[in-house]
Formats: sequence, C-alpha cells, structure tokens
Amino acid sequence: MKLRFKIAMYVLVPLVVVAIFVATIGRAQTVDISAGTVEQGLKATAVSIQDTLHLLDESAPFEVKDGELWKGQVNVTQHTDIVDDIMTESSVAVTIFYGDTRYSTSLKDENGNRMIGTQAKPEIVEAVITNGGEYIDEKLEIAGVEYYGYYRPLWNDEHTEIIGMVFAGMDKGHADNGARIIITNMLVLIGGISLIAFIISFISISKMTRDLGLSVKALDSLANGNLNADIDRRALKRRDEIGKLMRAVLNLRGQMKEVIGAIIEKGDAVQLAAQQVDEQTNEAAKAIGQVDMAVSEISEGATSQATETQSATENVIIMGEMVEQTREEVETLLAHAEEMQAAGDVATQALDELDEINGQTKKAIDVIYEQTHTTNESAMRIREVTKMITGIAEETNLLSLNASIEAARAGEQGRGFAVVAAQIQKLAEQSNASTKEIAQIINELMEDSEKAVATMDEVKEIMDAQNEKVVRAGEAFSQVKAGIDASIKGVEAIEEKTIRLDDARANVIDIVQNLTAIAEENAAATEETSASVTEVTAIVEDIAQNAQKMNTYATELKDKTNVFYM
Repeated sequence: MKLRFKIAMYVLVPLVVVAIFVATIGRAQTVDISAGTVEQGLKATAVSIQDTLHLLDESAPFEVKDGELWKGQVNVTQHTDIVDDIMTESSVAVTIFYGDTRYSTSLKDENGNRMIGTQAKPEIVEAVITNGGEYIDEKLEIAGVEYYGYYRPLWNDEHTEIIGMVFAGMDKGHADNGARIIITNMLVLIGGISLIAFIISFISISKMTRDLGLSVKALDSLANGNLNADIDRRALKRRDEIGKLMRAVLNLRGQMKEVIGAIIEKGDAVQLAAQQVDEQTNEAAKAIGQVDMAVSEISEGATSQATETQSATENVIIMGEMVEQTREEVETLLAHAEEMQAAGDVATQALDELDEINGQTKKAIDVIYEQTHTTNESAMRIREVTKMITGIAEETNLLSLNASIEAARAGEQGRGFAVVAAQIQKLAEQSNASTKEIAQIINELMEDSEKAVATMDEVKEIMDAQNEKVVRAGEAFSQVKAGIDASIKGVEAIEEKTIRLDDARANVIDIVQNLTAIAEENAAATEETSASVTEVTAIVEDIAQNAQKMNTYATELKDKTNVFYM
C-alpha cells in the first residue's frame, strides 16, 4: 500500500469514528427530544379534551345511562366527533374514562370496533384515580399496538372529585417516524461533510507524498553512489518539514562529496601503512615467541622448585606438629605419672593404716573370741547349776508332799505343819517352774553362744586371710611405687629429649620456610615475567591482527568508495 493511501486511511478512520460518535449521540438526543415533544403534545391534547368536556352543558354532572356516558343533555359516548377530529388532525388517540371504564374513544380493536366498555389496568387506575397523579408510559400496549400513553385525572366541574380519566396516546411507530427522518438527514449531512473533508485531505496528502517521493528518489541516488543527483527546486521552496528534508538532502550531498573525496585520497596511504605494520609485527612476534619459550622453561623450573620446597615445608610442619603433640603427650604422661606416684603414696599410707587397723581388729576379734568361749563355758556351768536346782526343787516338793501326808495323819496337831508344808510345796513348785524357764533361757543362750563361737571361728579365719592379703598388697604396692618412680625418671628423660627435638624442629622450619619464600619469589617473578611476555605477545598479535584488519578495511573502503562518482 502506498504512503498516500496509508495517510488517507489515518485521516479517514478518525473521521468515521467521529461521525459514528456524533451520529450515536445525535440519535439519542433526537429520540429524547422527540419523546419529550410527543409527551408535551399528549399532555396538551388531554388538557384540551378535559376543558372541552367541562364546557359541554356546563355545570351539569357526569353520569352513566344505559351503558353510555352523559353530561347533562350531551351524550358523550355518541359525541365521537370530539375524539375522531383529534385523531384525524394530529394522529392522537383519545379516550374518556368514567371510573376505570372507557365510554368514549377513538381506539378500535382488530375488528374495527371502538373499545367501549373496556377497563384500564389496575396500576393506571391506582396512580391516576386513587392517587390523583399523572401516568406516562412510552411502551403502552393497546390491542397489540405500542403507544406513547398519557393519563390524567378527570375532575367534576366543581373540581372536588375525580370521576374518571382522560387518555391521550400516539402510535409509537408513527411518533418515532419523525425522529428517524431527522436522524437520516443528520447521517447524510455527517457523511457528506466527512467525504468532503476526506477528498480535501487526500488531495493535500497526494501533493505531500509526491514531494516525499522526490526526496526518497534523491536519497536513493545518493545511496547508489550518484553524488550529482538532481534535487527538485519546487520542493526546496516548501516551508514545511518536507522542504526541510529536501534542503537537508542537498546539504548531505555536498557533505558526502567532501567526505568521500577525502576517504578516497587517504585510503591508499592507510593501506600502505597497514602493510608495513603487518610485516614489522610479524618479525616482532617471532622474536617474542623465542623469549616466551625461554621464560616458560625458567618458570616451569621455578614453579617445580617452589612446589617441592612447599611440599618439604609441609612435611617438616607435619613433623613439627607431631613433635609438638609428642611433647604434649609426654607432659601429660609425666603429669599422670606424678599423679600415679602421689596416688601410690596415698595407697601405701592407706595400706599401712589398714594393716595397723587390721592388727587392732585382729586383737579385738581375739578378745571377742576368748570372751565368746568364756561365755559359752559359763552358760554350760549355769546349765549344770540349773539342773542341780531343779533336782533340789523336785526333792523339796517330794518332802513337802510327805510332810503334808504326815500332818494329815497327825490330825489337829499337825495342821500348822501342814500349812508350812503346803507353803514349802508351793515355793518348790515355783522354784521348779523358774528353773525350767532358766533352763530354757540357758539352752537358747547355749545355742546362740555356740553359733557365736562358730561365727567367731569363721571371722578369725577371714581376718587371718585378710591380714595375709594386706601384707601381699603392701608388697605389691611397694613394687608398683618402685615402677612408677622408674617411669617418672624415663618420662623426664623423654621430655628433655623432646624439648631438644622441638628446638631443632623450629630451626629446620625457619630454614625451610625461608627457602620456600625464596622459591615462591622466584616462581612469582618468573610467572610475572612470563605473563609480561605473554601480554607483549598478545599486544603484538593484536597489533598484527589490527594491521591486517586495517589493510582489509582499507581495501574494503576503497571498494566501497569506487561506487561513488562525482
């Protein structure tokens, strides 16, 4: 699509959008105005009908007779010329209601009969008759036809009572016909104005695109190397942006002549200089390559030396750490040995005390052992004495029994003796009972004493064994203490040698670290030298590449400038 048609479309589309917008707004406004005009006309008609009815047989009341509405001597139902004339002259349908019933109307049903005797809708009756207001409906349907409908109250002549309604309505299609005509005329007018504006714009755009085409043609000639391209003089005289563009093209042609001429003149000199630089950089690159190889060999040797020295340093450091750990372990061992020695001294002292206590315990047990045997022997003697007392008590009991028998034989003279014999017998029986209890206690004491003797025998054996073990433990602790003393002397000797070894390790680490530092400095210096040589090599290579590129650019530039002719 050509530029002028594109610009024309840019002009046409906004025109169409504006036209559609104006038409839409105008249509809405026209419809609203038309509806308002119709509404005002219907109100005027209804008021006119109401006034006409009041003038019929003035001051006479409205009444219904035989299904017809009368006002005094006038039959309103049959007086149809009132509503028919209005329908004929203004296309407004009129209906007179008495209550909610139609008694005079110009409305007809599908069969052509007047709609007499039909009722209004309840909501209309409520709004107009009950509430005394107006009722307007823009889509009132009557007998299948939509109407603009207006209802107002019909008062009696005294204006004291609402007796009915007056209706004025217009066929909606007929009423909207005027609005449609206005809208159609408006659309035709908007379309005509838009078409004229488009034609004028298209003519202006055609002239502008023609001059732009001349500018493009001149630029194409310059792009193809024609620095003598013709410039349209009429376009140069324009005062708008196109004229500025043409004048800029003219200035560009002059500037390009100067620039291209200078480029052609200097191109050969640049190409020759680039060739010379290329040859010199190639020779420099060869020399630097040899230096780089030598520096690389030195760098590898220094790096290897630094690596090996670093490895030796790490090993010496590891050895030093091991010596340090050994020294720490020796110190710990010495501390443990000293603790063991102290513990051995304490244990020896405890064993001595235990031996002393054990001796005292043995003496006490021996005393208890002898006392236990003595107690056992005493209990045995007490048991013998108890047996003897029991025998005496039994004999005393027999003697008292015999004395009682003899006293009984003596009769009255032996009664006092009998009392004494009975008392002796009682004492003998009590002595016998007591000796039995003592015998029982002695028996239990003997059993316990025998158990104590047996236990003391076992304790004595245990104490003898314990005493022997204490003696052996004392001898063992003496040997352990001697071993601990020897260990302490050995650990002290190891500690002294470890200290000397640690001092030697520190000296070795210092020497190796100095050697490592020197090796690292050598390696770093050779790496820096190698890096410098590499940088120089890269710079020389860049110079060579740039020289080659310069030579190539000079050749290409010469080829490009050959396109232009002046």
